Amino acid sequence: MIHFIYSGYGPHKRTIDMNTFEKIMSDDKELLLFASSNMSFSTERKAILFEMLSDPSRTKEDFLYLLEWFYENAFRI
Repeated sequence: MIHFIYSGYGPHKRTIDMNTFEKIMSDDKELLLFASSNMSFSTERKAILFEMLSDPSRTKEDFLYLLEWFYENAFRI
């Protein structure tokens, strides 16, 4: 998440220190407030991001499924 925040999608005018990052990641309300006010994309995308961050293990499984599907359907001809 910290790398994502530091990518082009993070806060417009400031960076985030590790203490603030830890606070954000440990509190759903703080995470939602941060994403709502500081992330550089639409409200719909912010909601998707929050959903992904609220259940990291499910997000990991979904991502692995996507990679497996992509391998099976795009690379194995």
